[in-house]
Amino acid sequence: MINRYSVIKGDNINSQYAQIWIKPKNCKDDSTIYFGIESFNGNRIANYEGDLFVGVFFPYTSKTEVKYEVKNEYEYLSDWWPVVCRLKDNNGNVINLGNVETIYKLACDEKNRNEYVNMIVDQVLAFIKSEEASFEECLCRI
Repeated sequence: MINRYSVIKGDNINSQYAQIWIKPKNCKDDSTIYFGIESFNGNRIANYEGDLFVGVFFPYTSKTEVKYEVKNEYEYLSDWWPVVCRLKDNNGNVINLGNVETIYKLACDEKNRNEYVNMIVDQVLAFIKSEEASFEECLCRI
């Protein structure tokens, strides 16, 4: 799965939205729909007040009649984010990088930081795997 996507830095951490984009490598125009992880700045004016989530990003939905078919039990955020999943820590709490306690744990404890990174990566990969068929179907119709 990893070989099929490029990982690209999104907006700067000082922006309202700070994200990482996961775009398919093998399509003609990979700018129409892709996976994203947001918000790495924990900004209260960002989506979900800065909670960290992974989702399908489809910013051109208003320019096409193609709609993303939601087949799994994830949240709907907006037309641009038709399906998202908030990322959670081991206690089931949504991760927010604007939370001082979270930042302290990540900054001061390498073991905890590595666990968080692995936990986030595992959740992102599980989301992509569960949405990959719907994603590919939508991409083929664009």
